[in-house]
Amino acid sequence: MNKFILFNFFLSIFAWFAPMQGESRSACCCESCNCPSGVLGLQGPPGVFGVGPQGLQGVPGPRGLQGVQGERGPAGPCCPYDEIFTNLYSIRTQSLSPGAVALFEKVNAEMDEVDMDEVSFEGRIVFSLDGWYEIYYDCNGVLDDSKLFSLKTWSLSLFINGDLVSGSSKAAFSKSPTSILDRVSCRVIVYIERGDSLQLVNTSASRIVLGGLSYEAISPVVSSSLVINRVSP
Repeated sequence: MNKFILFNFFLSIFAWFAPMQGESRSACCCESCNCPSGVLGLQGPPGVFGVGPQGLQGVPGPRGLQGVQGERGPAGPCCPYDEIFTNLYSIRTQSLSPGAVALFEKVNAEMDEVDMDEVSFEGRIVFSLDGWYEIYYDCNGVLDDSKLFSLKTWSLSLFINGDLVSGSSKAAFSKSPTSILDRVSCRVIVYIERGDSLQLVNTSASRIVLGGLSYEAISPVVSSSLVINRVSP
């Protein structure tokens, strides 16, 4: 009986110490770092993005070496267009009826592109190259009949192929029957085609006299002159 009681006593002591030894072994396991990892916690929100002041500009670096000079390009054309110029004039006294053509017997400058074979007897100038031309004429003259001085004015105009050149008609004023010279001049720019012909025509209602009379001149005075320049193709 006493043995049975003693056995139960020791059995109860053993049952009381057994959980304590398990806890000790559990603590020992964690201290030895062989325990399994726990569940990964949630990721926290990102921090605020910081913006600092702009830094100072750095010192410029040294200038690089000059590059190799490129090759010289080909030469361009000499002229944008062919230069054509003509200057002709007359020192003769010419009596021109209405519609008559002024003549030019003298030449200061001429080009192959401007044919003046008929200019001294037909007053016709023929062009062999298309383009824009500047044409200038200058004439000295007077009304032929003193009885017509009530008309007072006389005029000249340029014609191309028999058609009036717009803006080329200019008039002069004869002040009295004693007038020796009055002057009329005009400058126009007109497009001319190959084969076109140019003439200076009396567009007055009466006869006029182109002349270079001057009692004080020691050299022949020009009665009429014509200058032609090609300004553009």
